[in-house]
Amino acid sequence: MRSHILKQGISAKKTLEQNKLKVENFAADAEFDRIIINGAGDKYLIGLTASYLWRKLGREPLDVLHSRDLAENQPYMDENTLVIYLSQSGKTEDTMRAAKAANKAGAQSLVITNLREPVKDSLWFLKDTGPVFTTHTEIYPEVALPSTMTYHSTLSLLWHTLGELAGKDIYSKLLVSAEKVHELSIDQITERHARETAEKLSKYSSRYVFGDGPRYGLARKLGLIMFMEGVKVNAFPLETEDFLHSAIETLEHENKDKLPLVIFNPPKTHGFYKHSEKVAKFWEDFAPVYRIEAPTNDEFSVQSQMVMPTWIAYHEAILRGVDPGVSHLVNKVRGSGF
Repeated sequence: MRSHILKQGISAKKTLEQNKLKVENFAADAEFDRIIINGAGDKYLIGLTASYLWRKLGREPLDVLHSRDLAENQPYMDENTLVIYLSQSGKTEDTMRAAKAANKAGAQSLVITNLREPVKDSLWFLKDTGPVFTTHTEIYPEVALPSTMTYHSTLSLLWHTLGELAGKDIYSKLLVSAEKVHELSIDQITERHARETAEKLSKYSSRYVFGDGPRYGLARKLGLIMFMEGVKVNAFPLETEDFLHSAIETLEHENKDKLPLVIFNPPKTHGFYKHSEKVAKFWEDFAPVYRIEAPTNDEFSVQSQMVMPTWIAYHEAILRGVDPGVSHLVNKVRGSGF
């Protein structure tokens, strides 16, 4: 997993470069009146994060659905619906089921996957209904559990696609964001700070992870994937509504087991920053707070903000004697192991 972390920024940049013309050509001819993004695990969370960009740039309605939700509940879809599928393996069971349901309804498709060649029983079966964009991870296939390279590559590629579909040129900004991910990934000071934070967090078997807006996707990735799947500890992702009406009550004197809070702060110029800091300062009167600050001051700061917590989870796993890149109970590729 360590080698994957070190190469996550390079992978994102390479993915952008190798798909640039494909994305632009696709967007130039695309016609649709609705977008549905779906995926499972952190690919679902990538959709949640990227959707905030579309809210600013796009006009058509966009929904982000977990692949299982799309497969089971099957919202209205027709030939004017563009369904974007996100899958590292290209074979994720729930996403395959969603693809078959949407294809049957006549929906258009766009696949973003790390699977580089057509393979039987994969999302490549959709190649006749829409393009298949492949991420280019420096290590292929990516096998470490948290799929850090594919995460950043997929997010970059999805952002670029949404930007082009909205008629906005954000490519150069995305290259800068990918480069920032690379700089932080190989920065020894960043890793040392993460290791120090991991040593403090390792004293606790549970924790809350807080983030709002697009940073809620980060909170869920860190809590549900990096901590729970990687470090094997309990973690609970929260956003403002959850915090103010639920988590804050756990600070009452009746609860003797108060948990630390990991909080994703937005850039200091963001309107939510004061509220985020208010949450942090309130919590530190009762329990430890670990802030994850935004390294940049732009709409893509959420991407580079994920680097520090990735190192935190990695080092906490090592401190606990856990391999953060392996799952023994759940088959991550096909979804059939549990």
